[in-house]
Amino acid sequence: MDNKDLKKSLDRKISEKPLFTNADRERFYEWKQNTPHKKKQFTAFPKIVTALFFIGLVSGFIYYAGSENPFQQPFPSDQSADKENQEPNERNNPIDFSSKVKPRTEQIKESFNYDLTLQEAKSLYGKYGEGLTYEKTNPSTGNTNLTSEFVYFKSDEFNHAENMSFNEEDFKQGNLGILFQITWKNENELQSAMLTYLSKNGERIVTEKYTSDGYFEGKDQERVQLKYTLDMQGLVLESIGESINKNPENLTKDDLQEVETLKIDASESSGIYDVKGDLEHFSSMSQLTSLTLNQATIPEHLLEVIPNLDKVTFIGPTLNDLSSVSSALDKITYLDIKESSFRGNAEDIMKLENLEIVILDKSTVTDWEQLEQNGITVLENPPAN
Repeated sequence: MDNKDLKKSLDRKISEKPLFTNADRERFYEWKQNTPHKKKQFTAFPKIVTALFFIGLVSGFIYYAGSENPFQQPFPSDQSADKENQEPNERNNPIDFSSKVKPRTEQIKESFNYDLTLQEAKSLYGKYGEGLTYEKTNPSTGNTNLTSEFVYFKSDEFNHAENMSFNEEDFKQGNLGILFQITWKNENELQSAMLTYLSKNGERIVTEKYTSDGYFEGKDQERVQLKYTLDMQGLVLESIGESINKNPENLTKDDLQEVETLKIDASESSGIYDVKGDLEHFSSMSQLTSLTLNQATIPEHLLEVIPNLDKVTFIGPTLNDLSSVSSALDKITYLDIKESSFRGNAEDIMKLENLEIVILDKSTVTDWEQLEQNGITVLENPPAN
């Protein structure tokens, strides 16, 4: 079937006239021009905005309720660590005295006692600070002592090392707040201690000491005996205790009356030991007849109140002549100066009016014969008992 035959066939089925006329076209255009145009609306958008707003509101409430101060900027985690000896500190400013230094120094002093062992001290004072224990070298003498050092409130930049020197600027710049040093006789016996920190006004270094004699020497120059019952120097009390076979920590004034011989031996100290004390205590030694001073000195006013002193021995570099003690020794009958640093002469010795026997080095006192001419027996070694 060709195209013409197909068209005739369709016309018979539908119509030979067009179904969509020019009149229909004009009516369609006229309707389209008169009908208002409406934009398609996205009805889901307001719902999404509402949901986001509600989520933000709930999140803000949860944050506010769980924060101590929701408007404060949080510190980085490495600055919020609760470790007192490395607390962050504003550079070049000293550690705060009222809130940190003072409370910690009071805590150290309240817990200190002379009966502490090394292990107890490490546990007690290393709890809140950084500690080192080592053989510390004395720069002036070269001697070493077992020493524990504890530093508190140190900065991250401060490196605590053995045998280091601490100076005022370390405290003023906030490198550390407190230094506590303990010197040991051995691991079970404490010798002395020292507490160092910056004053409240930040202008000077404060040093408070626990001396080897048992005294606490505070920042206000107070001096309190902590270790012993009697208010006397520790070495003197230990010497008395040894003499009468009693615990030096519990000696009383009545015990002083029992002392007959007394040897104060300071040969293990780093320098000359100066004996100090109350006149009342030395005058109470009514039975004391023999006194030995090894690397120790005693002032004339204390010597002269010992009522029955008869024999005195000087050992070590403490005596060049007798000028400082001659009036206090005018009652003694026996003098031993052989192992002393005596550099006087016979005339110096003869000032002791009641002297009967003297022990000396004849090569040092070259005019010793004058002593024998005046009735004084000269020996180079102590007589056998």
